[in-house]
Amino acid sequence: MALKGTRIGTYIWAIFTSVWILIPFYWLVNASLQTENQLHTRPPAYFPPTPIVGVDNYYFVFHVQELMQERLKAGVSFFLPSVAAQLPVAIQHSMIIAIAITVTNIVLALHVAYTFSRVKFRGSFKLFIVTICSRLLPEVAVLVPFYLIIRTLNLLDTMVAVYLIHLTFTLPFSIWILHNYLSFIPQDIEDSARVDRYSRFEVLYKVLLPIVKPGIVAVGIMSFMLSYREFFFALMLTMTERSRTVPVVIASMAANPVVPVSLLAAAGVIASIPPIIVIIIFRKYIVRGLVSGAIR
Repeated sequence: MALKGTRIGTYIWAIFTSVWILIPFYWLVNASLQTENQLHTRPPAYFPPTPIVGVDNYYFVFHVQELMQERLKAGVSFFLPSVAAQLPVAIQHSMIIAIAITVTNIVLALHVAYTFSRVKFRGSFKLFIVTICSRLLPEVAVLVPFYLIIRTLNLLDTMVAVYLIHLTFTLPFSIWILHNYLSFIPQDIEDSARVDRYSRFEVLYKVLLPIVKPGIVAVGIMSFMLSYREFFFALMLTMTERSRTVPVVIASMAANPVVPVSLLAAAGVIASIPPIIVIIIFRKYIVRGLVSGAIR
């Protein structure tokens, strides 16, 4: 009975936590499927009264400039900040940067983690600790030096600048995860391969890579998510449409007090779709990768 009661309590707590987490996203979707007038009714609508009409908000987000011109010609008074037209391009920027960060993290972290876990040289442990601890610094503490470096390199307002900064903050985390994986793999496996005249690269790619595959997938997903949602440095280093990312554009829209809330909600839902798709596809690898690396 005690075990059954514990299990029921766990289920109740899991359901309560899930509902608590999902309520904000539900309201986001709900608001995105309502007109502006419906959003301001009292009491609020817990379900979209006319969801088919609300779908126009999504069409509007992707055709802001054309529809705004049409409404201006028709003499319809309607305000929307110009930055809203940058959302489709910003999504492309965020996806390109996040995918590049994911690939780079997997390639670099795998080799660096293997070096730290298998190749011992003078100061290797201290270098590993410094590399991991660099991730613990708050972003605001390194804003000025990073900004000066990017400006000196003449990379302000470029996607390359955002990519370099995101790589700086995601790579130590990736190295740490894969280092844990590789450290718990018995040395005998590698020694057997070396006896068969495998080089270190052959050992890494042919022997160790299949074993650490869940960790690699987990590192890739985490790198993608961290890069896609990063806001602080993307805001500081980008200024125009040619480099802005999704968080910056949506924040700029939300900063305007008269922006239509329904359109802002639709933009938020659209921006959430890429990471949701990634999570759905690779969800089983996230827990397996992180947990296995920690307890193996």
